[in-house]
Amino acid sequence: AEQLPLVGYCNIGTDGKVMPIGTIALLEEVKWGIADEPSESSEDSVDDDSSNALCKCVGVQRFNIVEIERTEPYPIAKVQLFNDLDDVSGMPDLESKTLKAIEEVLSLSAKLIKEGKVEEAAAVREAFERIQRFAPGGPGTFQEVMGPLGPIGWKLGERERLELSSFALADITETTELDRYHILEATSTMQRFQRVMDSTAPTKAELAAKV
Repeated sequence: AEQLPLVGYCNIGTDGKVMPIGTIALLEEVKWGIADEPSESSEDSVDDDSSNALCKCVGVQRFNIVEIERTEPYPIAKVQLFNDLDDVSGMPDLESKTLKAIEEVLSLSAKLIKEGKVEEAAAVREAFERIQRFAPGGPGTFQEVMGPLGPIGWKLGERERLELSSFALADITETTELDRYHILEATSTMQRFQRVMDSTAPTKAELAAKV
């Protein structure tokens, strides 16, 4: 069977240790580039030509590290998968309100972009695409891979879709790395939507005053 390009991703805490909650990410694209300042003497270098990999991924499943088995040449750990625990009834309405609030913020941001700022305009367009990915009927709600007998596809269940949608919307908000970690470890989709709504309100008011 065709293997999906999945990787485990964890943040490193201020103490230098791996933080216990991580994400299984689907690797969508990899771009290689030469490092700006290659190390002259590094034990981790494969050869003298240092390079960086810029990876485009989408998180598909969270996990809790149970035990780290080894760290070299790359980390391997036993993990336990987990999902949100709350009931999804009534949640689509909250999702719709949160999505609308984010769209209003992005629309205001687009109006404030000065003419000729191509990169800023592209960033806003990309943000619109990201929040729609797991919205009802969005491109991320149906996954397809090539199997030995042809394409294999599956549709996300409503619980899984809402959970991923809440993460997509949370990812748009301006937060610190620690805030993002707290969002990742939370086990309530509803609280995540509400947190995005609360953080969006002051940003919307600030942008509206500038338009």
